[in-house]
Amino acid sequence: MRLAIALMMSGLISTLQGLEGPGRVKAISAVSDTTDAAVRELLSMANWRGRDAVVTSLERADPPRVALMLEVAKTHPKLATRRSAIRSLGRVGPEGVCDTLRAMFGRGSDSVILDVMTDRQDCSAAFVSPFLWDSDPDVRRRAFAASAKMDRNVAIGVAGKALGDSHHGVRSVVSSFLVGEGNAALPVLELALKDTSSVRRLAALRVLGQFDEGRSLLEGAVRSADWQNRFIATEGLAEIGDESSIAILTIRVEVETHPRVVEALTHALVRGGKDQDE
Repeated sequence: MRLAIALMMSGLISTLQGLEGPGRVKAISAVSDTTDAAVRELLSMANWRGRDAVVTSLERADPPRVALMLEVAKTHPKLATRRSAIRSLGRVGPEGVCDTLRAMFGRGSDSVILDVMTDRQDCSAAFVSPFLWDSDPDVRRRAFAASAKMDRNVAIGVAGKALGDSHHGVRSVVSSFLVGEGNAALPVLELALKDTSSVRRLAALRVLGQFDEGRSLLEGAVRSADWQNRFIATEGLAEIGDESSIAILTIRVEVETHPRVVEALTHALVRGGKDQDE
């Protein structure tokens, strides 16, 4: 009897670990109805692909086997399997599961938990706010993306500071958010332009060049005493590329002295002339 069970388990594991196909789909369905003990056995014996299939079976069970998914998410020795269970909980977990997920922070899956929280209606931006300034840049990036989706006002409130983040990935997410906000982002960007941090200042200028409403602030920056400000402002006005922006650059090229900025101005005017000809 034990031999028959072992052979059956071995065959099931082999199928779960195999390529996508009807057999694997049927095996996943079969696991969804097995005992908790059998599921734990499969999770201890299968490779990563087989373990993912087992977690999928728990998610697809009717009803989803939330208690067992929570157990896997909290205690399985393999990080990838814990993360797989967390993602499944995010998709099918009942209302209130965010409180449980919140308690799992600090165990190596923070970035996955933040992604899951982003797509749940019962998760609050307050849950992710502490991670906006985490030591891990990937966690900071995901935390801001989650905040932006959960509560745009929270995201706008921290965007100015986050623009000065030391990691380009975080600045990129924050910048994309501010571009999407348009006029609502202008007060944040205007304040960032006055910051002593050149990283934050230049990031704000790059954002301003991505929407027409930023022209007035760029017009001021192109006259800045700091050549880097003038350089990025020039690129921004060239990116906007309308008649008013080209007119500003035409005036500046007559008085600019820094070679990098002169080069940018010349390129912008050539590009602007071609665009207008077209």
